[in-house]
Amino acid sequence: MASSEFSSGAVVLPDVTILKNLNRDLFQLNLGYLMLVREYADRDMVMAKKLFRNIPAMVLERMAELPPQRLAHVARAITTPVLYPGLNENGWNMVLGVMDNELQPAELSEYLLGVLLNER
Repeated sequence: MASSEFSSGAVVLPDVTILKNLNRDLFQLNLGYLMLVREYADRDMVMAKKLFRNIPAMVLERMAELPPQRLAHVARAITTPVLYPGLNENGWNMVLGVMDNELQPAELSEYLLGVLLNER
């Protein structure tokens, strides 16, 4: 492409407030979903395994034991919606690593962002 095809107008970046709101909304979506999964797993593991087939059983079992504060820590690290069906087993294992404090949340964030970008 020739450089003449690009406009020389100013680049407008999104308002920081919009980005903060998106980040907050994503956190709330993920936390709500993880809390729902935790409640089902805590009360009826068999039903939870049927309802949340995309989540490995080992992760469901660990979620049932976690306090809500740990789930909030995990939800903050997840950079894609956990409802996203493309989260593979490796991704869930990394979520488990964050739950168990064996993995830094930043590592999980980077991995999930990489998975999302590679699919496009």
